[in-house]
Amino acid sequence: MTDKELHELYIAGDPRAPGLFLTKYNKLLHKMAWKYTSASELEHADLHSIACVESLKAFRRYDPAKNPGASQWVSYWLNSVLYAHVRKAKVRNRRVLSLGTPKDLEPFMHAVTSNTPRGPEEIVSTQQSIQKLYELLDMLPEEEHRLICARWLGKEKRTLRDIGKELGVSRTAISNREDRIFEKLRENYDG
Repeated sequence: MTDKELHELYIAGDPRAPGLFLTKYNKLLHKMAWKYTSASELEHADLHSIACVESLKAFRRYDPAKNPGASQWVSYWLNSVLYAHVRKAKVRNRRVLSLGTPKDLEPFMHAVTSNTPRGPEEIVSTQQSIQKLYELLDMLPEEEHRLICARWLGKEKRTLRDIGKELGVSRTAISNREDRIFEKLRENYDG
Protein backbone atom coordinates (compact mmCIF):
# COMPACT_ATOMS: atom_id res chain seq x y z
CA MET A 1 0.00 0.00 0.00
CA THR A 2 1.40 3.40 -0.96
CA ASP A 3 1.69 6.33 1.43
CA LYS A 4 -1.01 8.17 -0.49
CA GLU A 5 -3.50 5.28 -0.24
CA LEU A 6 -2.71 4.78 3.43
CA HIS A 7 -3.15 8.49 4.10
CA GLU A 8 -6.54 8.50 2.31
CA LEU A 9 -7.69 5.57 4.49
CA TYR A 10 -6.48 7.37 7.60
CA ILE A 11 -8.22 10.63 6.72
CA ALA A 12 -11.41 8.74 5.80
CA GLY A 13 -11.45 7.36 9.34
CA ASP A 14 -10.83 3.72 8.51
CA PRO A 15 -10.12 2.04 11.89
CA ARG A 16 -7.46 -0.18 10.28
CA ALA A 17 -5.38 2.77 9.05
CA PRO A 18 -3.48 3.63 12.27
CA GLY A 19 -2.50 -0.02 12.74
CA LEU A 20 -1.41 -0.33 9.11
CA PHE A 21 0.61 2.87 9.39
CA LEU A 22 2.32 1.79 12.63
CA THR A 23 3.07 -1.64 11.16
CA LYS A 24 4.52 -0.14 7.98
CA TYR A 25 6.73 2.35 9.85
CA ASN A 26 7.50 0.30 12.97
CA LYS A 27 11.18 -0.05 12.03
CA LEU A 28 11.49 3.73 11.57
CA LEU A 29 9.78 4.38 14.92
CA HIS A 30 12.13 2.01 16.73
CA LYS A 31 15.12 3.57 15.01
CA MET A 32 14.03 7.06 16.06
CA ALA A 33 13.44 5.88 19.64
CA TRP A 34 16.89 4.24 19.78
CA LYS A 35 18.46 7.40 18.44
CA TYR A 36 17.32 9.33 21.51
CA THR A 37 17.55 6.54 24.11
CA SER A 38 21.26 7.02 24.72
CA ALA A 39 20.79 10.78 25.18
CA SER A 40 17.89 10.41 27.56
CA GLU A 41 16.95 9.13 30.97
CA LEU A 42 13.79 7.78 29.34
CA GLU A 43 13.57 4.09 28.51
CA HIS A 44 13.45 2.95 24.89
CA ALA A 45 9.90 1.66 25.37
CA ASP A 46 8.77 5.09 26.62
CA LEU A 47 10.39 6.85 23.69
CA HIS A 48 8.87 4.31 21.28
CA SER A 49 5.40 4.95 22.73
CA ILE A 50 5.90 8.68 22.31
CA ALA A 51 7.12 8.07 18.75
CA CYS A 52 4.01 6.01 17.91
CA VAL A 53 1.59 8.63 19.18
CA GLU A 54 3.45 11.53 17.61
CA SER A 55 3.90 9.75 14.27
CA LEU A 56 0.13 9.36 14.00
CA LYS A 57 -0.23 13.11 14.62
CA ALA A 58 2.38 13.76 11.93
CA PHE A 59 0.69 11.39 9.49
CA ARG A 60 -2.63 13.15 10.03
CA ARG A 61 -0.99 16.39 8.87
CA TYR A 62 0.94 14.76 6.06
CA ASP A 63 -0.01 15.94 2.58
CA PRO A 64 1.13 13.53 -0.18
CA ALA A 65 0.79 16.27 -2.81
CA LYS A 66 3.20 18.66 -1.02
CA ASN A 67 5.60 16.39 0.85
CA PRO A 68 8.10 13.97 -0.69
CA GLY A 69 7.40 10.90 1.42
CA ALA A 70 5.67 9.97 4.62
CA SER A 71 8.84 8.53 6.14
CA GLN A 72 10.71 11.82 5.66
CA TRP A 73 7.79 13.80 7.04
CA VAL A 74 7.43 11.54 10.07
CA SER A 75 11.21 11.51 10.68
CA TYR A 76 11.35 15.29 10.67
CA TRP A 77 8.37 15.50 13.03
CA LEU A 78 9.74 12.86 15.41
CA ASN A 79 13.19 14.45 15.55
CA SER A 80 11.71 17.67 16.87
CA VAL A 81 9.24 16.00 19.26
CA LEU A 82 11.65 13.44 20.72
CA TYR A 83 14.35 16.07 21.10
CA ALA A 84 11.88 18.18 23.08
CA HIS A 85 10.96 15.21 25.33
CA VAL A 86 14.62 14.37 25.96
CA ARG A 87 15.44 17.99 26.74
CA LYS A 88 12.47 18.32 29.10
CA ALA A 89 13.46 15.11 30.92
CA LYS A 90 17.07 16.28 31.27
CA VAL A 91 16.00 19.62 32.73
CA ARG A 92 13.68 17.89 35.17
CA ASN A 93 16.33 15.37 36.22
CA ARG A 94 18.85 18.14 36.70
CA ARG A 95 16.43 19.97 39.01
CA VAL A 96 15.12 16.97 40.96
CA LEU A 97 17.65 14.68 42.56
CA SER A 98 17.04 11.02 43.08
CA LEU A 99 14.46 10.90 45.83
CA GLY A 100 15.40 7.53 47.25
CA THR A 101 13.07 5.35 49.26
CA PRO A 102 9.90 6.46 51.06
CA LYS A 103 11.83 6.18 54.34
CA ASP A 104 14.41 8.71 53.01
CA LEU A 105 11.60 11.09 52.06
CA GLU A 106 9.81 10.97 55.41
CA PRO A 107 11.47 14.02 57.02
CA PHE A 108 11.07 16.15 53.91
CA MET A 109 7.44 15.18 53.30
CA HIS A 110 6.67 15.68 56.97
CA ALA A 111 8.12 19.20 56.81
CA VAL A 112 6.07 20.02 53.71
CA THR A 113 2.74 18.41 54.55
CA SER A 114 2.04 19.30 58.16
CA ASN A 115 3.33 19.59 61.69
CA THR A 116 1.52 16.48 62.84
CA PRO A 117 3.46 13.23 62.63
CA ARG A 118 2.52 10.86 59.83
CA GLY A 119 4.08 7.57 58.85
CA PRO A 120 5.95 7.29 55.58
CA GLU A 121 3.30 4.94 54.16
CA GLU A 122 0.65 7.60 54.69
CA ILE A 123 2.72 10.31 53.04
CA VAL A 124 4.63 8.73 50.19
CA SER A 125 2.97 5.43 49.44
CA THR A 126 1.03 6.68 46.46
CA GLN A 127 2.38 7.80 43.14
CA GLN A 128 0.27 10.95 43.48
CA SER A 129 2.23 12.12 46.51
CA ILE A 130 5.52 11.63 44.74
CA GLN A 131 4.17 13.42 41.65
CA LYS A 132 3.02 16.27 43.88
CA LEU A 133 6.52 16.44 45.37
CA TYR A 134 8.05 16.71 41.88
CA GLU A 135 5.64 19.48 40.99
CA LEU A 136 6.39 21.38 44.20
CA LEU A 137 10.13 21.14 43.66
CA ASP A 138 9.83 22.14 40.01
CA MET A 139 8.02 25.36 40.92
CA LEU A 140 10.89 26.57 43.12
CA PRO A 141 13.44 29.05 41.76
CA GLU A 142 16.86 27.48 41.15
CA GLU A 143 18.52 28.85 44.32
CA GLU A 144 15.69 27.65 46.59
CA HIS A 145 15.65 24.30 44.85
CA ARG A 146 19.39 23.83 45.44
CA LEU A 147 19.00 24.77 49.12
CA ILE A 148 16.19 22.25 49.72
CA CYS A 149 18.00 19.49 47.83
CA ALA A 150 21.24 20.12 49.71
CA ARG A 151 19.51 20.10 53.08
CA TRP A 152 16.88 17.41 52.60
CA LEU A 153 17.23 15.33 49.44
CA GLY A 154 20.91 14.98 48.61
CA LYS A 155 22.76 11.75 49.21
CA GLU A 156 24.83 13.61 51.80
CA LYS A 157 22.52 16.03 53.53
CA ARG A 158 24.38 19.25 54.33
CA THR A 159 24.20 21.33 57.49
CA LEU A 160 23.02 24.92 57.81
CA ARG A 161 26.59 25.89 58.63
CA ASP A 162 28.04 24.29 55.46
CA ILE A 163 25.51 25.96 53.21
CA GLY A 164 25.92 29.28 55.04
CA LYS A 165 29.70 29.20 54.53
CA GLU A 166 29.27 28.43 50.85
CA LEU A 167 26.83 31.32 50.34
CA GLY A 168 28.58 33.70 52.74
CA VAL A 169 25.64 34.06 55.14
CA SER A 170 24.83 32.91 58.66
CA ARG A 171 23.13 29.68 59.70
CA THR A 172 20.17 31.76 60.85
CA ALA A 173 19.79 33.32 57.41
CA ILE A 174 19.78 29.85 55.80
CA SER A 175 17.28 28.62 58.37
CA ASN A 176 15.01 31.59 57.70
CA ARG A 177 15.19 30.98 53.93
CA GLU A 178 14.40 27.35 54.50
CA ASP A 179 11.37 28.28 56.63
CA ARG A 180 10.06 30.61 53.90
CA ILE A 181 10.55 27.91 51.27
CA PHE A 182 8.69 25.34 53.36
CA GLU A 183 5.87 27.82 53.96
CA LYS A 184 5.58 28.29 50.19
CA LEU A 185 5.62 24.52 49.64
CA ARG A 186 2.99 23.94 52.35
CA GLU A 187 0.66 26.52 50.82
CA ASN A 188 0.93 24.89 47.42
CA TYR A 189 0.66 21.36 48.81
CA ASP A 190 -2.57 22.13 50.62
CA GLY A 191 -3.89 24.52 47.97
